[in-house]
Amino acid sequence: MANNELNKSKLSKKTDIFLYLRMVFHRHVINRRFSNNRIKMLETLSEIDSVIRDAKDNKWSEIENIWNTIGFCFFIVLEMMTHVEMMIFERNKIKRIIFLRSAYTNLDLSIKDLLDLIGKKFEDCLITVGLSEKTINELDVIRNDLLEFYKKYKNEIELIIKIVSIHGAKEFNIFFSYYSSIDYSITVQVMLLFDDIVNKIGAYMKKIMMYSLEYIKKNYS
Repeated sequence: MANNELNKSKLSKKTDIFLYLRMVFHRHVINRRFSNNRIKMLETLSEIDSVIRDAKDNKWSEIENIWNTIGFCFFIVLEMMTHVEMMIFERNKIKRIIFLRSAYTNLDLSIKDLLDLIGKKFEDCLITVGLSEKTINELDVIRNDLLEFYKKYKNEIELIIKIVSIHGAKEFNIFFSYYSSIDYSITVQVMLLFDDIVNKIGAYMKKIMMYSLEYIKKNYS
């Protein structure tokens, strides 16, 4: 049943081939990229924390709200980066399934969190500090991409969570049948597609960081 449902999903076998080549022939390149990005990300999170503390001390409410959102978004970027890395490089099937359960549960929660974080409240804060209409529209595009992704893969995400979740399962043979039917390479595809959107959000937040730092210099120095 689970295997049939996955086969009917919107995930393509063509992407499977690309993913396989990417994993086998470029494993060391991807590993180095993840390592470098993680170091930069941790430095960025520390910088964000520092700005939020300054904003709180100086009662810069709009800056505090903006950077609070930026901080959570970047942490989600870091989480997804880590999940994708573990899923790509782990070869032990048992560990893969454990990673998969954690990754997909986090994926589902992260989508909902991001839709809330980059919603109207955040947009209103950006308007308050004078961000251009063009930059605001970029956020709308990213939010729409995220919504479209969730609409397209919501069923697949929920199915994988159901398949790999032993908690609440009543019959082991049914659970184990689902567990054994998982095509791991297909499940990684969804994570990579979401990772692309998350990286766009990260790039957008970097732009907002630069703009708001200039705003602080002009208005609070």
